[in-house]
Amino acid sequence: MTLGQILLYKKWISSEQLEETISEAKKSDRPLGEVLLERGLLAQEQLQKALQEQYWRRPVSYTHLRAHETD
Repeated sequence: MTLGQILLYKKWISSEQLEETISEAKKSDRPLGEVLLERGLLAQEQLQKALQEQYWRRPVSYTHLRAHETD
């Protein structure tokens, strides 16, 4: 899941806010979280929780483990 998807799922921001923030982040070449904090759309704690959730939901590749199983 992306950070934006997590924030929408938790209803911490609206889809309009996400679109505007993504646009600003791209234009200014800054991380989305930084722009969200600057705009006051999220508290630091919310951002940290969402980033932790994003980290734990990331896809995991087990291909490197399978290579060692055949050795």
